[in-house]
This record gives sequence, C-alpha cells and structure tokens, in this order.
Amino acid sequence: MGNILGGLVLFLMLSISTLLSDDMIKLMITITEYKAHTLTAYDIFIRGIFANFFINISIIVSMHFKEAFPKMLVLMIGVTIFAYMGYEHVIANGIIFTGPVVNGINSEYYLDIIKKYFYEWSR
Repeated sequence: MGNILGGLVLFLMLSISTLLSDDMIKLMITITEYKAHTLTAYDIFIRGIFANFFINISIIVSMHFKEAFPKMLVLMIGVTIFAYMGYEHVIANGIIFTGPVVNGINSEYYLDIIKKYFYEWSR
C-alpha cells in the first residue's frame, strides 16, 4: 500500500511539472494496458518468483567476493538477466500502475489495474 501511495504522490508531482513528455506518458499507458489485459495475476506472480530467483542468486554469488567491484558486477549481471528476460518487478508494478491513473488512462482500465494490485486470481 505504501508503494501505491508513494506512486500517487510521485505522479501527482510529475503531472504538475514538465518532466514527463507526451511520449513517456503514452509508453507508460501502453505498458500498463499490456500488464492489465494480457498478463494474468498468475503470470505476474510466476514472473515475480523468477525475478526474485535471479536477484537472490546474484546476491549469494556476490557474497563470495571481498572487493566492491566484483560484487557490483555480479549484481549488475543478475539485474540485467532479470530485466532482459522480461520478468516482473511486482513492487515496481504498484508504481507503474499508478502513473497512468494520474496521467489520463481511460477509466475502463481502472478495474483491471485494481485487480492486478490485489492479485485477484479469477482468471
């Protein structure tokens, strides 16, 4: 819930500034529509598990190094794999789904976004 409220505050501040371009808002809406309509709650949950797996493996491997640079390199590789594979960062979804709500997504998508927030397993 804290991420959702933080996302609302963030995007309310961004909506009164000139930091978000129209292209950025369109991309954010496209991503949200894809996640709200194409992916099921199960898909997001499983992708979140695999994302967590890659991050945890990276953390465990980085603990075997003493110097900062190899630790940083291993963690960067783990995050790159997780991002490249298209896995979900479910904590970030709370913020990603909030952005289009503040910046003009159609109201027909609100219910799907709310379902994804709370992982309704109805599909």
